[in-house]
Amino acid sequence: MRTLKAIASGLVVGVILIEAALAGLAVLLPSSALMSISDYPASPLAWPLLPVPALVWLAGGAAAGAMAAAMNQSAWTGVVAGLVLAVPAVLIVGLVEPGDSGILLAGCLPLAGAAAGSALAARLEE
Repeated sequence: MRTLKAIASGLVVGVILIEAALAGLAVLLPSSALMSISDYPASPLAWPLLPVPALVWLAGGAAAGAMAAAMNQSAWTGVVAGLVLAVPAVLIVGLVEPGDSGILLAGCLPLAGAAAGSALAARLEE
């Protein structure tokens, strides 16, 4: 039960960070700074394969992984939180453009961030 609480709290922190950062960037940055391609299939901030949203998904994964790992004192809990957080990114790319090879990159961004965040939390607990 403690592990599920840690994963859930990590997901809450990660999702709040991702949504708040994307909403703030939508207000602060012009749309030309958010787009790297001219024909994107969705809203620029909803597409996790563009550079700025990709960094936000990476940071959200790091926050989720660090929170989950710190609560359960296990780095693997943070990685599981990142794996669960990768599901929405994969679904966004998979549902908008089926068969796109970017689906792997979209799933790896939060997972890589969570691995880094959980490693940082484990390092700080030593």
